[in-house]
Amino acid sequence: NTREMTSQYRLNKWTEIVRECRSSGQTVAAWCADHGINTKTYYYWLRRVRMAAYEALPSLDRQTSSVMPPNVKT
Repeated sequence: NTREMTSQYRLNKWTEIVRECRSSGQTVAAWCADHGINTKTYYYWLRRVRMAAYEALPSLDRQTSSVMPPNVKT
């Protein structure tokens, strides 16, 4: 499907951009300014990349999943 391929292409491109920004050592604002990218656009891409990564995770039983295992005392 052309729509799915286009979506995947964009997601891959956005992932590359986010990785490049994060590995640059610059702030997001500085990196975006250097690359002519609006920071709101960058954060939109970041949100979409994170959502795709979350959706790619294996399904967990939402009732038993937690940040810490149940037997760990805080």
